[in-house]
Amino acid sequence: MRILIRGMAMAIAGAACALWIVAPAFSGTSVTTSTGEEHQVWEHRQRVIIGSAEDGPWAIGFAVIDSMGRREGLITGTQDLARDSFPRIALDPRQGDPVVVWSRFDGSVLKIAHARFQQGAWGEPRLVTFGPGDDTHPRLGIGLSGPYLFWISKERYLYAPIDLSTGHLYAPPRPLSVPKSKDDGTTIEEPGLITLQGGSDIPIWTAGACKHGGNGKPCATDDTPKEPGSTIQGTSDAPIIFPDAATANLWDVASHPGCRGQVIAIPERDFSTVTLLSFNNGTIRRLGKVTVPDPIPDYFGAQVAASILPSVCY
Repeated sequence: MRILIRGMAMAIAGAACALWIVAPAFSGTSVTTSTGEEHQVWEHRQRVIIGSAEDGPWAIGFAVIDSMGRREGLITGTQDLARDSFPRIALDPRQGDPVVVWSRFDGSVLKIAHARFQQGAWGEPRLVTFGPGDDTHPRLGIGLSGPYLFWISKERYLYAPIDLSTGHLYAPPRPLSVPKSKDDGTTIEEPGLITLQGGSDIPIWTAGACKHGGNGKPCATDDTPKEPGSTIQGTSDAPIIFPDAATANLWDVASHPGCRGQVIAIPERDFSTVTLLSFNNGTIRRLGKVTVPDPIPDYFGAQVAASILPSVCY
């Protein structure tokens, strides 16, 4: 596996050896609470008729494993005919309770839903996102700047800060854009398009990003970045790749509650590489690219992002 990261003398093997991050470093399908309970979630699909080519209802299955053994069930509210898919579980950093986000059909389109585990049971799901278009493949990133929800909507990656206790978004969703770069990886580009679900793609400037006009002011046309890697948000839309299986294994976010930075893995359309981004409270910086093995390993994007996380954890 070859890593193409300019200006970074590191390899995944070296970074993995430095992994002092407490597992799990990314929102996956299982978590362990401070009391030792393990919580797992998955897509639960049923066939209407044995041998039928059409799927029956999709629900979100769960398991709780503790000293009493293992118990399984379906998350409350997902037993209906609506499609429920792509679950991700994490721990609420404030309360320590497991929370799950997933993609749920609202009768018209797919939206991101949220539920919380309290007092031995999963609560009723509530929709987190609204508006036209399908919202799928949610990811959670939890750092010192708070939890963030990332997801795919209308072939774009979006993000917003989220209260994991309630499932409320603190701000309108914004597009997650990949900073363009020249050979030195330091170019500053114009902002991207307007977000599809409220808010605007406002440039976020790093301190001293330009030779002239810093402190939040746009650069003049002849300006060049002052510091390597300085970028603004919204330089180009991140590419979406299909099918779902490839997207699920390559698109991911690695984070840790004790780190300011998070690492986002975004696949290229041709499946050949994954672009790695540093994300810190809305400021996005390109880290480099990683070649993708064939066949694509399960959770490849999550594992690569987690291995790079120590380099942006401060």
